[in-house]
Amino acid sequence: MYISDEHARDILATIPSRMMAKGDRARLERLVLIELNEIIGTYHVLNTRREEYPFAKERKRWRQIDKLTEQLAKEMRKLRRETPWSDPDPWLPKHVLAVLRDIHLRAQARLKWLDKPKAFRATQNPYREALYCGVLRVWTEHLNGQLQYSRNRQGKPTGPLVRFLTACVEPIFDQETPRAGVADIIERERNRRSAPTPTRGSITGCASTRRSTPRLSGRSASPPGSARPESRSRRSSSGFET
Repeated sequence: MYISDEHARDILATIPSRMMAKGDRARLERLVLIELNEIIGTYHVLNTRREEYPFAKERKRWRQIDKLTEQLAKEMRKLRRETPWSDPDPWLPKHVLAVLRDIHLRAQARLKWLDKPKAFRATQNPYREALYCGVLRVWTEHLNGQLQYSRNRQGKPTGPLVRFLTACVEPIFDQETPRAGVADIIERERNRRSAPTPTRGSITGCASTRRSTPRLSGRSASPPGSARPESRSRRSSSGFET
């Protein structure tokens, strides 16, 4: 459990009794704590993984893999041009180039993923934003609360949601717990929910390629020892020629 008994009591104490009146309070409390424990646990795992993962080392490795792939592809393109039809396997360069193109695309996808630390510059932290979003989702979906707050005479945000959100994240962030910034967090979530749903991309982040299988029958015969006709090479959107 990522939520201690004391943390759980502090969270439940911020939930207004009127939000529990229509249902089984004990069951709803268990549901809220289970959801929050999963959300907070996910934040801890992702944040720890980000801090421990050797991004710089892996970026260097995958850049080297991509560079070597391009060098080998260059040689294979040269071999393709020079391979005669009389060769025992005239299609070998083409098949190898297809594999190299797939490796290149996968390397590019991995390098894109390894650029994640750029999203954590300055005070930005996507994992923290996801944590806030999850806590606010529990508030609206399980407790039927609203994304709203008020301000006291000093202009500081207050209200049940402010107290609930603060109680959820305070043991995690301690001195870095947002105070006046809670209003901004709620406003960002309002704006996010009111915005059009973006089109979802690939959940794996890996580019897929469709390999063309050459037709081995029905081709015209060439004189022994003659060079193969040069077919027009394909260039992927990333500039990798095959």
